Amino acid sequence: MLLMVCSAANAQNPRGHRGQRPDRERKEMTAEDRQKVAEAMAAEKKEFIGKKVQLTDEEAERFWPLYDLMQEELQEAHKAEMKATRALYPKKDETFTDEEATRRVNDYIASLSLGDEVVTRYDAQLRAILPIRKVAAYYAAEAQFRKKMAEHMTRRDGKGEGRGPAPERRSGRGFGPDGEPAGWVD
Repeated sequence: MLLMVCSAANAQNPRGHRGQRPDRERKEMTAEDRQKVAEAMAAEKKEFIGKKVQLTDEEAERFWPLYDLMQEELQEAHKAEMKATRALYPKKDETFTDEEATRRVNDYIASLSLGDEVVTRYDAQLRAILPIRKVAAYYAAEAQFRKKMAEHMTRRDGKGEGRGPAPERRSGRGFGPDGEPAGWVD
């Protein structure tokens, strides 16, 4: 009887073994698809920030061009950080010398501050064109949007939204059977 109840409950679960919906196969996105998603997300972010900051027409005329420039630079800083992060993982059968590992770690640490440098550089310009309360509202809106996107990406509510949490990487690209990065030379 217990076996029948478990089987019936399992049959009613719309998700597969690992939380995937059986009717939705995961497909790889093309570069064009990724570009469309990025553009849609940027537009959604802009609308979100506009509502939260409540810019006047005059403020908006000066703010949005500055915002666009800052976002471009932040995107480049993010790309540099991702590249430096990927460089920390050895490729299959690759080993690092201490000198190579030191260089890669130094590059990674340097990449972490790039985004902060961009924000710091643009902060003075934001303060010059907006009242300080709107600058604060802008930074708060940025943080709220990041949180909203992070929640969306990790949501697993059965509605097919989000991708779910990233799987643990314990084998494969640069990891040994013990879960530690492979390829480091002692």
